[in-house]
Amino acid sequence: VYNFHPSLPMLIIQLIFYKN
Repeated sequence: VYNFHPSLPMLIIQLIFYKN
């Protein structure tokens, strides 16, 4: 199982920041 827990929120935040 791929453990991307700490990467998930970071990705979302980056996506939101890039969209703004």
